[in-house]
Amino acid sequence: MLRILGSLDASVYSATIDKRRLHHPMTLNTTMPLQLQALVEHFAVECQQHRETGWIVSDWSYHSLDAHASECVRTFVITRSLPVHPSIYYANSRASHAIQVADLIAGIRRRSAEGDKNLQQTDADLAAIRTLPQAAPTTHKGHAYTNRIQLI
Repeated sequence: MLRILGSLDASVYSATIDKRRLHHPMTLNTTMPLQLQALVEHFAVECQQHRETGWIVSDWSYHSLDAHASECVRTFVITRSLPVHPSIYYANSRASHAIQVADLIAGIRRRSAEGDKNLQQTDADLAAIRTLPQAAPTTHKGHAYTNRIQLI
């Protein structure tokens, strides 16, 4: 997987929340929009550098949750004039190999962030797959660009 992603001139993004550090119950309704907005903030830097419009593709979950996440991303992108398409596109992980790979990457990232030492090197190798150099510009919010975002 690392070899294939690297050969595609791709970037691998993740936005992680460490559940152990939360002070309230973690629900997808509150965390998914936060993670997507952080991901868009950093992905927009890459899109701007390449002078391209980015697309976010996500696995389907529940209609109301998907609609909520889409609206959060739409308003975030439009109000900041980011070079990312304001709609999230949804695909079924059973039918999309790209979504299956994204699920695998998310699982590796989550387990690594939770302390699984067996996956930390793989997580670091995934984070190294990127089209921008380490010294990339800052985001529109002034954060240092990264493709491995640790929110909480």
